Amino acid sequence: MIISLIVMISSACATGYMLTSVYWGGEKVHDALANATLALVALHVLGVILVSFEHRENLVKAMSRARKREL
Repeated sequence: MIISLIVMISSACATGYMLTSVYWGGEKVHDALANATLALVALHVLGVILVSFEHRENLVKAMSRARKREL
């Protein structure tokens, strides 16, 4: 998931830069990449919430502190 998010954000940035520097005509491609990135972010957040409930652990807290509770 993280790799796909990095690829999508990089692609959206590259196409956005291409739109401002040279007339490329790829607005639809840039818009599609931006919308796909938003969808992946929403899926990622939903996945974190579902796994937090499933494991009965606050994963956001664990990720921010870089520590999980011991089993």
